[in-house]
Amino acid sequence: MIAYALLGPTARASGVGIDIRIDHPYAAYKELGCEVIVENGNDIWSRVIVRMRETLEAIRIVRDALQLMPAGPIMADIRDPIPPGKVGLSSVEAPRGETHHFVITGEDSRPYRWKARAPTFQNLQGIPVMVSGEYIADVPIGLGSMDPCFSCTERLETVDIRTGVTRVYSKQELMEMYRRRYGGK
Repeated sequence: MIAYALLGPTARASGVGIDIRIDHPYAAYKELGCEVIVENGNDIWSRVIVRMRETLEAIRIVRDALQLMPAGPIMADIRDPIPPGKVGLSSVEAPRGETHHFVITGEDSRPYRWKARAPTFQNLQGIPVMVSGEYIADVPIGLGSMDPCFSCTERLETVDIRTGVTRVYSKQELMEMYRRRYGGK
């Protein structure tokens, strides 16, 4: 599944031991440690087992973090304004896999632009291989075992079955199609 660049539990249930908390440690993960849970079944059952074992590992991490947490304030006191035009990048291991955040600061210490790239779109690339040769009734459970967040993909792609032409629609195009069909604002 490396060829499909799968992320998170979907990758780890296919024998790919990637986890951004280990590969690029952040926060307190160096001190707390984190077991990378890997299964080799490449199937729904493996994804279920990975998620169950990762839940137990998350409980262990929270317990250890609470025990090792130093006393004192837990929020940083930011006294100076954040200047506009600064760029920030962050990558974390979320429940579905690597999530990347990009921000540009704006006026009054507020974000001007923010974008998150969730792992669902990347993980959906593995669906054709996962369902190949299976019954159509097996597709929903296979897809569900990836725990997709379709609103996180921010894309709509169509394939014209007569011509094979693929098209990605922008948010603006989708809104225009909606307005033409339903007369909305």
